[in-house]
Amino acid sequence: EEEQRSQAEIEAEHKKQQEQEQKKIKEQKPQEQSKSVEEKPKQDVTKENNQQQEKVTVPTNTTPLLTGNIENSKGQLPFPVSGDYRIVRGFGIQRHPDLKYVKTNNGGIDIEVPEGGMARAVFAGKVSAIFHQPGFNNIVMVRHGSYITIYANLSSINVKKGDEVKINQTIGQIYSDPDDNHRSILHFEIRKEREKLNPELWLKK
Repeated sequence: EEEQRSQAEIEAEHKKQQEQEQKKIKEQKPQEQSKSVEEKPKQDVTKENNQQQEKVTVPTNTTPLLTGNIENSKGQLPFPVSGDYRIVRGFGIQRHPDLKYVKTNNGGIDIEVPEGGMARAVFAGKVSAIFHQPGFNNIVMVRHGSYITIYANLSSINVKKGDEVKINQTIGQIYSDPDDNHRSILHFEIRKEREKLNPELWLKK
């Protein structure tokens, strides 16, 4: 039931955000109206928000020995991707990359990886929901007690609903966008039931 509410919430948020951006577009000056509205951030969004980070490589030969309650592992969770990555959009209120006066509210973080990159579980849990949402492609939700991790923008999925997953287990392949230079960006969220948490406070630096 909680997963159904979370799924409906994601869909409602996406629709509301699109409506707000369309409204803002109409308020823009004529020279700005022709700019495209993208749900995914453009390459320069990190520069505009001063959030760009250097590429980081996730070690492939180490697996954190995290057990028990995910709450006790705050700040120690592995990144939900394999290989090189960088955060291209942070948590919370962000300025739109194309529209000067438009701001969006990011419920998680967006992580860019090389084409073909895989999403992986940050903690042991149970796959509670799998669904498709325009703008986010395939989405997998994993429950960890009262916490939920969300892996969105997947082109393929390696798990099914009800599966018990282990830490670092592959969830699926991240979608490569042919309309955006084949960029592969995972949208990742952590929630305590319906409360959205900042993933960067939970992931190991």
